[in-house]
Amino acid sequence: MLTAARVTPSWRGRTKIKKYGSERNYLLQYRYGITEDDFERMLARQGGLCAICQAVPGTFVDHCHATGRVRGVLCFNCNNGLGHFTDNLVLLELAALYLEGEVLWPEFVVLPEGRGDSPVAPSRTYHLSRRYRVRHEDVERMISAQHGLCVVCWDRPPEHVDHCHRSGAVRQVLCLPCNTGIGQFRDDPGGGAAGAFLCGGDGRGFR
Repeated sequence: MLTAARVTPSWRGRTKIKKYGSERNYLLQYRYGITEDDFERMLARQGGLCAICQAVPGTFVDHCHATGRVRGVLCFNCNNGLGHFTDNLVLLELAALYLEGEVLWPEFVVLPEGRGDSPVAPSRTYHLSRRYRVRHEDVERMISAQHGLCVVCWDRPPEHVDHCHRSGAVRQVLCLPCNTGIGQFRDDPGGGAAGAFLCGGDGRGFR
């Protein structure tokens, strides 16, 4: 059994290379239905750059999780940013408005359950004061003013203090996906670029 376990992977690897030309070509065809040549053509059409930010090289194949359609080649950050916003055009637009300083307050919200009064860890107090120059009480007031919800998606509880990476100014308190997604897009309010990409903006995709 030990011998078989060691031999099988290399045999499979040789079979893949023989049939598909390379392990990478096999994975591209298996996951996305495209070849290495298709990938290189898409990347060349994008000028070798990420289809969204157009600032760094494109390295990751992006596809629609609903249809399987390949849309383009993205950098790590933009690919992950779309994932955190679940390819949702409305959320991307709300995030872009938020970064421009405009929060769209809903007419009504479904209030979450009370968070309760749990003791504050000394490490959190230190982290808030050291990194954001705010106190735990300040954060709690912000969360209360936000009705206990993230001000981008208005769907999940806020867990992370969001701040401008250029000025250091604290903006609001966001949920993990929205906070991380905004960070992946490098605090760029051009969420419209991501939205245009999702709509086929630059935007021809592969199929």
